[in-house]
Amino acid sequence: MNARTLTAAFLLCVLSLIACAQSPEAKKAKHLERGLAYYEKAMYPEAVVEFKNVVQLDPKDPDGHYRLALTYLKLKSLQDLQAAFRELRSVVELAPGNRDAQLKLAELYLIAQQPAESNRGRSQKRSHLHRTGAGLRPEERHELRGSDAAQSCDSRPQLN
Repeated sequence: MNARTLTAAFLLCVLSLIACAQSPEAKKAKHLERGLAYYEKAMYPEAVVEFKNVVQLDPKDPDGHYRLALTYLKLKSLQDLQAAFRELRSVVELAPGNRDAQLKLAELYLIAQQPAESNRGRSQKRSHLHRTGAGLRPEERHELRGSDAAQSCDSRPQLN
């Protein structure tokens, strides 16, 4: 090998190390930026990949979980709705003040508990979540089907 080839190989190694040495925060910001760009262009599967990278780099980041949940909701398959449910639960645990995440999670609970009402204008797949409890842990299935909140909704006074 000549000196030129060795120098080029050395520079390539140095540049590779510099690229790999990027801080986790910088990587997270880059994935978040790309995820937002994909989301804005309605490229939801690509956005899911980027937001998953954000969550993998920082599992305690409620914004990453929230954006991932919103993206899953856009995809609308049963598996995506189940993933959105899990992500929204994570958001509510990590950031109890996130009212939007609480409302979206409550909506998923209501859809699961009242499939006949929730199917108006919604996919049949969502009602499947109620029937099967698919994607939920056993304690979540019990919570989803037999909560006191669902029973109290049935006994609301009617306004005339």
